[in-house]
Amino acid sequence: MKLIKVEFVKNANKCGKNIFTRIKHDTNPAGQPVYIYKRTSIDKRILGFEVFVPTIKKAGTYNLPPKGSGKTITYEEDFEVYPGAKSSFSHSAFFCANMERATIRFNDFMKGEVVVLDDDDDEEVIDAVTVEPDATEPGTRKGRGRPRRERTELIIPDKEFSVKELAELNKVDYSIAFIFIKEHPKQIEFVRSEHRATRGKPTNLYKKSS
Repeated sequence: MKLIKVEFVKNANKCGKNIFTRIKHDTNPAGQPVYIYKRTSIDKRILGFEVFVPTIKKAGTYNLPPKGSGKTITYEEDFEVYPGAKSSFSHSAFFCANMERATIRFNDFMKGEVVVLDDDDDEEVIDAVTVEPDATEPGTRKGRGRPRRERTELIIPDKEFSVKELAELNKVDYSIAFIFIKEHPKQIEFVRSEHRATRGKPTNLYKKSS
């Protein structure tokens, strides 16, 4: 079984290149691996933590993007797949702003079996396993997955907004909106925190820089 690398650099969620570093790894009573990975920008700013149970893919041949190209890539052994935002997050994976919250999610996953959604989209599979460069693409040099993607540019509201509201406006995953705010300090500034519910932590509000 090929495990996810301890550290790797990847352009995930169209957010630009980030550094992913393993912080914690254990196996729950159901025999599932559970991970915490720290997500850091290239200039070493901590963007958050991702807690997940990976999908296990069997050795075999998969299609390379774009669909219908007829190109394939073959893996000689089973491997773990780092989750993608398409379906795994909020089910078998969570993005957390701090290590405290990540530890709570990790402990929840360690209590018993986690239902892992298996995305049948071969393009997502290939993209997720490019952190493991040992697969051989028949008839070509070693495959590198889908082409490098450009950094996501989001619409910034003219009024105050939360991370959740920014994500909903742009129809993107929460983690993408969170990282976008972190990586655009000249365009977005923190305003204040306010309690929007009787329980839980206050919500941070931001605005477009003038």
